[in-house]
Amino acid sequence: MRVYEARPEVTVRRDHATPAAWLRGKRILVLGAGALGAPVADMCARAGAAHLTVADHGLVHPGILARQPYTDADIGFPKARVLADRLTRIDPHATRVEALVGNVTTRLSALDLHTFDLIWDCTANRIVRAHLERARRTDTAPWPHLATLMIGHHATRGIAAISPRGATGGGTDVLRRTALAAHADATHAFDDLIDDFFPTTPPTELFQPEPGCSDATFTGSAADVTALAGQLATGDLHALAEPADRHTMAVLIVRMPTGPTSTQPSGPRWLTWPNDTLATDEATGYDVRITSAALAEMRAEARRGARVRGPRVETGGTLLGAVDDATGVIFIDEATGPPPDSLLTEAYFQHGLDGVSGHLTARRKATGNLSRFLGMWHTHPHTAAQPSTTDRAAMTSLTLPLDDTPARALVLIAGGPPPVWHQWLATGGSPDLYAHLAARTASVTAEPPLPQPPTHLGPVQWWPGGYSTRPHSPVPVPRKGSRS
Repeated sequence: MRVYEARPEVTVRRDHATPAAWLRGKRILVLGAGALGAPVADMCARAGAAHLTVADHGLVHPGILARQPYTDADIGFPKARVLADRLTRIDPHATRVEALVGNVTTRLSALDLHTFDLIWDCTANRIVRAHLERARRTDTAPWPHLATLMIGHHATRGIAAISPRGATGGGTDVLRRTALAAHADATHAFDDLIDDFFPTTPPTELFQPEPGCSDATFTGSAADVTALAGQLATGDLHALAEPADRHTMAVLIVRMPTGPTSTQPSGPRWLTWPNDTLATDEATGYDVRITSAALAEMRAEARRGARVRGPRVETGGTLLGAVDDATGVIFIDEATGPPPDSLLTEAYFQHGLDGVSGHLTARRKATGNLSRFLGMWHTHPHTAAQPSTTDRAAMTSLTLPLDDTPARALVLIAGGPPPVWHQWLATGGSPDLYAHLAARTASVTAEPPLPQPPTHLGPVQWWPGGYSTRPHSPVPVPRKGSRS
């Protein structure tokens, strides 16, 4: 009789020193049981996950057998259930596998997501990503780690977005950052990534799948998708096994190898980002996420203004970013200082127009149309980050004479009592913030109340931190300590 020995006292797992060891004993949720989700779920089961839930709404069709781990006998049955039955047989004593059949965006409510250690989003579905982003940001309890995996049109590239527990952004957020970083790269090292995942124009090449196949997503063999899934999953687990303070949000980019005589693709590449500074628009409930670069620019301008013009003179500038109504997030990517024709005093700040349109056009082009005019910011030094009487009146008649501006504009005020304000200027951190997404109007029907600008400027129509009609021959208000 042959005795098969597997006692842990005498057996060392072959994956004990690999990134997959992180999965052992964990509770895992895999969204999607297709070309990406099925191999990822298989890896989790073989790594010894204690509990594995597979969620998918699709059925097994003939066309998917070319690259998904199903058989002819499975045709017509739910993918999630077929996959769960197969994975259960790997090691029923170590891993409990459950199937969740149905629409992910509606069936997730049946699960207590906080009991999971990791969620793999392998659906490659924009609606699912938006649902997860919104659910994640509105949940008061910390979410588990979230990994969002995607494969390119021809299964030659893959990306994995990592949102560790405590990160300010989910998959939608991290993928948007990836697109911005790819467009901003001066070396053009990510041009292939832009064409594959973030094209500025939709691809014209159509792929007609086999009859009865699943959605027309991408072409590629079982070897292609399995290789990409393995690299992406391994990279994600490497990131999760690192100390929590190494990074917050990250993305892994992998490319498949080519033939010996072909141009060799770049190797795996990581991009990482720190957490954003968060504010909330109380009127809409939207998150306002301010990147560290944008907040640093505001702080630099506030410090410079305090040094050049005096500690109580207000300053401000333009905000670039986007409003995502699907997720309820307002992204602030960049902040600029005041244009040269701005008026800065201790009582109010007027945002000028010189060079603004040209800068916005250049940034919109440079970011692939992802980052556009979003609104304006200004400071209330040493006072509460709350709108003044002028600010509140101007919000009701908001307008701005810039081409192609959105129907809404963000009003952001940075302020705080002296201890908070001094600490922000001196050591960083965050000031007190007020954010409001105000609806723009086609015209201004009434003049707001005092304070009014100097009479030599002519009639001026205000908006929070700026004005809607350029004054005739504007003359800047004298600035304390300014140099000629």
